[in-house]
Amino acid sequence: MADPGRTQAIAIVGMAGRFPGSLDLDGFWRTIREGVEVLTPGLYSPLMILSHKAIRTVADFHGQKIRTQGGAPIQVEPLKKVGVIPVSLPLGEALPAMQNKTIDGMVGAVAPYVAFKYYDIAKPVTFLPATLFAAPIVANRAWMKSLGPELEKIVREEVRKAEVLFADYNVADIKAKEEIWKKNGGEIITMSPEESKRYVDLVTPVTAQLLSANPKVKEDYEALLAAAKKYRQ
Repeated sequence: MADPGRTQAIAIVGMAGRFPGSLDLDGFWRTIREGVEVLTPGLYSPLMILSHKAIRTVADFHGQKIRTQGGAPIQVEPLKKVGVIPVSLPLGEALPAMQNKTIDGMVGAVAPYVAFKYYDIAKPVTFLPATLFAAPIVANRAWMKSLGPELEKIVREEVRKAEVLFADYNVADIKAKEEIWKKNGGEIITMSPEESKRYVDLVTPVTAQLLSANPKVKEDYEALLAAAKKYRQ
Protein backbone atom coordinates (compact mmCIF):
# COMPACT_ATOMS: atom_id res chain seq x y z
CA MET A 1 0.00 0.00 0.00
CA ALA A 2 3.06 2.23 -0.19
CA ASP A 3 2.68 5.53 -1.98
CA PRO A 4 5.94 7.12 -3.13
CA GLY A 5 4.39 10.53 -2.61
CA ARG A 6 3.94 9.98 1.10
CA THR A 7 6.33 9.46 3.98
CA GLN A 8 7.51 5.87 4.44
CA ALA A 9 8.30 6.22 8.14
CA ILE A 10 6.78 3.37 10.12
CA ALA A 11 5.69 3.84 13.70
CA ILE A 12 2.61 3.06 15.74
CA VAL A 13 1.48 6.49 16.83
CA GLY A 14 -2.25 6.03 16.98
CA MET A 15 -4.97 3.51 16.44
CA ALA A 16 -8.64 3.69 15.70
CA GLY A 17 -11.14 1.11 14.64
CA ARG A 18 -14.27 -0.86 15.25
CA PHE A 19 -13.44 -3.69 17.61
CA PRO A 20 -16.04 -6.50 17.56
CA GLY A 21 -17.63 -7.03 20.96
CA SER A 22 -15.52 -4.27 22.52
CA LEU A 23 -15.84 -0.56 23.19
CA ASP A 24 -12.14 0.21 22.95
CA LEU A 25 -8.69 -1.30 22.40
CA ASP A 26 -8.28 -2.61 25.96
CA GLY A 27 -11.67 -4.30 25.72
CA PHE A 28 -10.66 -5.83 22.41
CA TRP A 29 -7.56 -7.40 23.96
CA ARG A 30 -9.69 -8.75 26.83
CA THR A 31 -12.00 -10.31 24.25
CA ILE A 32 -9.05 -11.97 22.53
CA ARG A 33 -7.74 -13.36 25.83
CA GLU A 34 -11.18 -14.79 26.54
CA GLY A 35 -11.12 -16.99 23.43
CA VAL A 36 -11.57 -14.81 20.35
CA GLU A 37 -8.73 -14.50 17.86
CA VAL A 38 -8.01 -12.09 15.05
CA LEU A 39 -8.16 -13.79 11.66
CA THR A 40 -7.02 -10.67 9.82
CA PRO A 41 -6.25 -7.13 11.03
CA GLY A 42 -8.48 -5.58 8.37
CA LEU A 43 -6.37 -2.48 7.78
CA TYR A 44 -8.97 -0.20 6.26
CA SER A 45 -7.58 3.23 5.53
CA PRO A 46 -5.09 5.89 6.54
CA LEU A 47 -6.66 8.23 9.07
CA MET A 48 -7.26 11.81 8.02
CA ILE A 49 -8.32 14.98 9.77
CA LEU A 50 -11.03 16.98 8.07
CA SER A 51 -10.81 20.57 9.24
CA HIS A 52 -12.11 24.03 8.50
CA LYS A 53 -8.57 25.38 8.79
CA ALA A 54 -5.99 23.44 6.80
CA ILE A 55 -3.47 21.44 8.85
CA ARG A 56 -0.08 21.46 7.15
CA THR A 57 2.29 21.52 10.12
CA VAL A 58 2.38 20.20 13.67
CA ALA A 59 1.83 23.74 14.91
CA ASP A 60 -1.50 23.87 13.02
CA PHE A 61 -2.97 21.24 15.37
CA HIS A 62 -2.66 23.49 18.40
CA GLY A 63 -5.96 24.56 19.95
CA GLN A 64 -8.19 22.83 17.40
CA LYS A 65 -11.28 21.03 18.74
CA ILE A 66 -11.18 17.71 16.90
CA ARG A 67 -13.84 15.02 16.99
CA THR A 68 -12.45 11.55 17.81
CA GLN A 69 -14.13 8.15 17.38
CA GLY A 70 -14.09 7.60 21.12
CA GLY A 71 -12.50 8.65 24.36
CA ALA A 72 -10.00 5.81 24.78
CA PRO A 73 -6.49 7.04 25.69
CA ILE A 74 -4.99 5.53 22.52
CA GLN A 75 -7.33 7.73 20.49
CA VAL A 76 -6.98 11.01 22.37
CA GLU A 77 -3.60 11.16 24.12
CA PRO A 78 -1.48 11.28 20.93
CA LEU A 79 -3.61 14.17 19.66
CA LYS A 80 -3.35 16.00 22.97
CA LYS A 81 0.42 15.82 22.64
CA VAL A 82 0.27 18.08 19.57
CA GLY A 83 -2.15 20.51 21.17
CA VAL A 84 -5.49 19.15 19.97
CA ILE A 85 -8.57 19.43 22.18
CA PRO A 86 -10.26 16.02 21.60
CA VAL A 87 -14.07 15.91 21.49
CA SER A 88 -15.67 12.45 21.56
CA LEU A 89 -18.80 12.43 19.39
CA PRO A 90 -20.86 9.72 17.67
CA LEU A 91 -20.57 9.85 13.89
CA GLY A 92 -24.19 10.98 13.59
CA GLU A 93 -23.45 14.12 15.61
CA ALA A 94 -20.22 14.99 13.82
CA LEU A 95 -21.75 16.41 10.66
CA PRO A 96 -24.00 19.01 12.35
CA ALA A 97 -21.15 19.87 14.72
CA MET A 98 -18.96 20.57 11.70
CA GLN A 99 -21.74 22.58 10.04
CA ASN A 100 -22.25 24.70 13.16
CA LYS A 101 -18.49 24.91 13.75
CA THR A 102 -18.86 23.74 17.32
CA ILE A 103 -15.86 21.58 16.43
CA ASP A 104 -12.95 22.57 14.20
CA GLY A 105 -12.42 19.20 12.63
CA MET A 106 -12.77 15.45 12.93
CA VAL A 107 -10.73 12.29 12.61
CA GLY A 108 -11.95 9.83 10.00
CA ALA A 109 -11.22 8.35 6.58
CA VAL A 110 -11.80 9.56 3.06
CA ALA A 111 -14.56 7.03 2.23
CA PRO A 112 -17.06 8.26 4.87
CA TYR A 113 -16.08 11.86 4.17
CA VAL A 114 -17.12 11.35 0.54
CA ALA A 115 -20.18 9.24 1.38
CA PHE A 116 -21.57 11.96 3.68
CA LYS A 117 -20.51 14.75 1.28
CA TYR A 118 -18.40 16.52 3.87
CA TYR A 119 -16.80 18.43 1.00
CA ASP A 120 -19.86 20.69 1.18
CA ILE A 121 -18.84 21.68 4.72
CA ALA A 122 -15.02 21.80 4.73
CA LYS A 123 -12.38 21.33 2.05
CA PRO A 124 -9.00 20.38 3.60
CA VAL A 125 -8.24 16.83 4.73
CA THR A 126 -4.82 15.99 6.14
CA PHE A 127 -3.26 12.54 6.42
CA LEU A 128 -2.28 11.75 10.00
CA PRO A 129 1.29 10.44 9.66
CA ALA A 130 1.73 6.69 10.30
CA THR A 131 -1.85 6.25 11.56
CA LEU A 132 -4.30 3.66 10.23
CA PHE A 133 -7.94 2.74 10.74
CA ALA A 134 -8.39 -0.98 11.44
CA ALA A 135 -11.50 -3.14 11.23
CA PRO A 136 -10.27 -6.54 12.47
CA ILE A 137 -12.06 -9.74 11.51
CA VAL A 138 -12.38 -12.08 14.49
CA ALA A 139 -13.67 -15.58 15.23
CA ASN A 140 -14.26 -17.66 18.32
CA ARG A 141 -11.23 -19.89 18.81
CA ALA A 142 -13.27 -22.79 20.22
CA TRP A 143 -15.61 -22.64 17.22
CA MET A 144 -12.65 -22.69 14.85
CA LYS A 145 -11.31 -25.82 16.56
CA SER A 146 -14.76 -27.43 16.46
CA LEU A 147 -14.60 -27.39 12.65
CA GLY A 148 -11.88 -30.01 12.68
CA PRO A 149 -8.35 -29.66 11.26
CA GLU A 150 -9.35 -29.88 7.58
CA LEU A 151 -12.13 -27.28 7.65
CA GLU A 152 -10.19 -24.98 9.97
CA LYS A 153 -7.29 -25.02 7.53
CA ILE A 154 -9.63 -24.12 4.67
CA VAL A 155 -11.15 -21.23 6.62
CA ARG A 156 -7.73 -19.82 7.46
CA GLU A 157 -6.52 -20.18 3.87
CA GLU A 158 -9.62 -18.42 2.54
CA VAL A 159 -9.21 -15.62 5.07
CA ARG A 160 -5.64 -15.04 3.87
CA LYS A 161 -6.87 -14.91 0.26
CA ALA A 162 -9.66 -12.52 1.21
CA GLU A 163 -7.18 -10.30 3.08
CA VAL A 164 -5.20 -9.76 -0.14
CA LEU A 165 -8.38 -8.95 -2.09
CA PHE A 166 -9.55 -6.64 0.69
CA ALA A 167 -6.24 -4.77 0.67
CA ASP A 168 -6.22 -4.41 -3.12
CA TYR A 169 -9.82 -3.20 -3.12
CA ASN A 170 -9.09 -0.68 -0.38
CA VAL A 171 -6.12 0.81 -2.21
CA ALA A 172 -8.23 1.30 -5.35
CA ASP A 173 -11.23 2.57 -3.39
CA ILE A 174 -9.17 5.09 -1.42
CA LYS A 175 -7.67 6.50 -4.62
CA ALA A 176 -11.14 6.72 -6.22
CA LYS A 177 -12.56 8.52 -3.19
CA GLU A 178 -9.62 10.93 -3.17
CA GLU A 179 -10.42 11.83 -6.78
CA ILE A 180 -14.08 12.43 -5.93
CA TRP A 181 -13.00 14.63 -3.02
CA LYS A 182 -10.78 16.74 -5.26
CA LYS A 183 -13.41 16.98 -8.03
CA ASN A 184 -15.75 18.53 -5.45
CA GLY A 185 -13.25 21.23 -4.55
CA GLY A 186 -11.62 19.39 -1.67
CA GLU A 187 -7.92 19.49 -0.86
CA ILE A 188 -5.85 16.49 0.23
CA ILE A 189 -2.81 17.39 2.30
CA THR A 190 0.22 15.25 3.04
CA MET A 191 2.48 16.84 5.60
CA SER A 192 6.08 17.37 4.53
CA PRO A 193 8.61 14.69 5.53
CA GLU A 194 10.03 17.07 8.14
CA GLU A 195 6.62 17.79 9.69
CA SER A 196 5.61 14.13 9.51
CA LYS A 197 8.75 13.16 11.39
CA ARG A 198 8.11 15.89 13.95
CA TYR A 199 4.59 14.52 14.51
CA VAL A 200 5.79 10.92 14.81
CA ASP A 201 8.61 11.89 17.18
CA LEU A 202 6.16 13.73 19.44
CA VAL A 203 3.42 11.15 19.69
CA THR A 204 5.33 7.84 19.50
CA PRO A 205 6.49 7.97 23.16
CA VAL A 206 2.89 8.61 24.26
CA THR A 207 1.57 5.67 22.26
CA ALA A 208 4.40 3.37 23.34
CA GLN A 209 3.66 4.14 26.98
CA LEU A 210 -0.05 3.41 26.54
CA LEU A 211 0.54 0.16 24.67
CA SER A 212 3.16 -1.00 27.17
CA ALA A 213 0.84 -0.54 30.17
CA ASN A 214 -0.94 -3.82 29.39
CA PRO A 215 1.51 -6.78 29.41
CA LYS A 216 -0.31 -8.66 26.64
CA VAL A 217 -0.64 -5.57 24.45
CA LYS A 218 3.03 -4.77 25.11
CA GLU A 219 4.04 -8.24 23.94
CA ASP A 220 2.07 -7.88 20.71
CA TYR A 221 3.26 -4.30 20.22
CA GLU A 222 6.90 -5.39 20.47
CA ALA A 223 6.27 -8.27 18.05
CA LEU A 224 4.72 -5.84 15.57
CA LEU A 225 7.65 -3.46 15.88
CA ALA A 226 10.06 -6.35 15.26
CA ALA A 227 8.11 -7.42 12.17
CA ALA A 228 8.05 -3.85 10.86
CA LYS A 229 11.80 -3.58 11.29
CA LYS A 230 12.38 -6.91 9.56
CA TYR A 231 10.19 -6.30 6.54
CA ARG A 232 10.48 -2.52 6.14
CA GLN A 233 11.59 -1.60 2.63
